Amino acid sequence: MKFGFAAIVFSSLVMPAAAMDVQSFRTPSDNIHCLFVTDDDGRSSVECELRTRNGVEPAMPQPADCDLDWGNRFALDAEGRAGMVCHGDTLISPDAPVLGYGKQADWHGIVCASEKSGLACRNREGRGFNLSRARQSLF
Repeated sequence: MKFGFAAIVFSSLVMPAAAMDVQSFRTPSDNIHCLFVTDDDGRSSVECELRTRNGVEPAMPQPADCDLDWGNRFALDAEGRAGMVCHGDTLISPDAPVLGYGKQADWHGIVCASEKSGLACRNREGRGFNLSRARQSLF
């Protein structure tokens, strides 16, 4: 999933299950659920969704063409900038394994670290996002 400068807002990837390698996880608080995906072309990404945001403004304004949910899902490719996702589905799964505090998940150039203060995901270029109930940011 390569995105140009103008395409910071991502839309969810729809592919047949056989064409993807997928791994999910959630934080111990059960507030953040994530899904790592590598498609059959070898492109890797992560999307993370927050259950609760404590009323904070989204990290980016909602695009005019987004008529679905906005402000609680973030996406990152192994290369390039992080962005937000306009979505009508959910990543939340009670069956996802827990990524304990102080632990990290490494997925083909993307690393997500779970801390009591929240979750940080970054790619091999050092770009990514920080997520918690109280604050969400892109870097």
